[in-house]
Amino acid sequence: MPLPPPLKHALWLALPLSLATPALASEASADAPKDLDKVEVRGRAQTLYRANDAAVGTRTDTPLELVPQSIQVVPRELIDDQAARQVTDLYRSISGISFFSYPGVTLRGFRQENVLYDGLRGDPYAGFSVPQLFNIERVEVLKGPAGALYGGGDAGGVINYVTRKPRACAERRIELQAGDKDFRAGSIEGTGPLNASGRIRYRAGLYADSEPGVRWNA
Repeated sequence: MPLPPPLKHALWLALPLSLATPALASEASADAPKDLDKVEVRGRAQTLYRANDAAVGTRTDTPLELVPQSIQVVPRELIDDQAARQVTDLYRSISGISFFSYPGVTLRGFRQENVLYDGLRGDPYAGFSVPQLFNIERVEVLKGPAGALYGGGDAGGVINYVTRKPRACAERRIELQAGDKDFRAGSIEGTGPLNASGRIRYRAGLYADSEPGVRWNA
């Protein structure tokens, strides 16, 4: 029995609608949010050879982030790991510094002769000798014209040697060194309290080395 024309057109319209329903359902499922696996990222602050405080520039131990000057600190850990015997062994670790003679250096292109020990003017004959590091806790380098704060007028900067301080617990250390070209060195130092409360302390040390010079009989 043939269908009436209106019913036939209704069936043809229902067929595309029925086919579009699964397509809409698949698109809706594709747009639904998915739960991803948890990703955990861990990091740590770089603390190797990092110094947080310095006395140069402010004359007091101040956090470096609060000092508006360019300061580089070489701590004792780096001195020991590099087996540095004198300050010339550390120049490769300090930016902006270069040799111009055996004891002399330049900082940012300016000759540097102003040497400080614990913030005070040090050896006036710094141009004729190289500081030893056996009794140095850290080396602080103040770069730029701020070095004029210490009265030397050094436009390139200034180097401050912070010496080791006495400790409340008793310590003794003997160190021997040997190298090529008949180099020999030795040091002895001790520290500790002088009274029961530990408020009075001492530190003493001796260092000596022997190395042939570059000139005979000179």
